[in-house]
Amino acid sequence: MEYSINTPKNIQRKNMEVNSLYDQGNFFLCSGKYEEAIKYYDRILKLTPYSKTALGYKGFALLKLNKRKEAANCYEMALNC
Repeated sequence: MEYSINTPKNIQRKNMEVNSLYDQGNFFLCSGKYEEAIKYYDRILKLTPYSKTALGYKGFALLKLNKRKEAANCYEMALNC
């Protein structure tokens, strides 16, 4: 869903969607399903591109998949937000 106009109602809907995506991503992360978790963190990053939290979780999932360079890129982006 796209939220082109920042009305209070749209902001609330966006926050609810992001929170739901975090719940789902974190569930998969804790279950060891890192590829699946990354999909949810990517969806969060489409809605909130400068989310340090999403970048950190995505970096952690990538690290668990031994994708160190990609993980380092996520961590660097989070530090530069």
